[in-house]
Amino acid sequence: MDSLHTPAGRRHVRLGTASPAGLLLAALLVWPAGAETLTDSVLRKVELPATVDRVVPAGAPAQVLLHALAPGKLAGLVAPFAPEHAIYVDEALLALPQIPVLTRTDAPGDVAAVAALHPSLVVDYGSTAEHYAAADEAIQAELKVPTLLFS
Repeated sequence: MDSLHTPAGRRHVRLGTASPAGLLLAALLVWPAGAETLTDSVLRKVELPATVDRVVPAGAPAQVLLHALAPGKLAGLVAPFAPEHAIYVDEALLALPQIPVLTRTDAPGDVAAVAALHPSLVVDYGSTAEHYAAADEAIQAELKVPTLLFS
């Protein structure tokens, strides 16, 4: 992870070819003080809030990643945990509200249901195909919440 200073004196963090887990960990847990933007896997520069405390996954792969790296920051789940897995999951996580998958191309998720949770960040993980990047752009525009896509 390296930090760049832009001409206006703002900080931008470029994470290069770091793993998705490393990118997410940096964004959620060890974000450098004063950093304002992060470049995601589709090379979008995304402005982050000063505090990232409520995160929603855009789909099931992001939910798995968030559960592994920052379970206390999850604000909703796109799929319930299977009964055989739920015995290993904290009860507070099991009680989180279910939200729609936001990046479905056949039936886009209800963004209002996600907005009601007041997330500070949306995380998508998986394919960086153009339709997923476009879906994340639309989610970010509609929710007015930063949306990061990692692959």
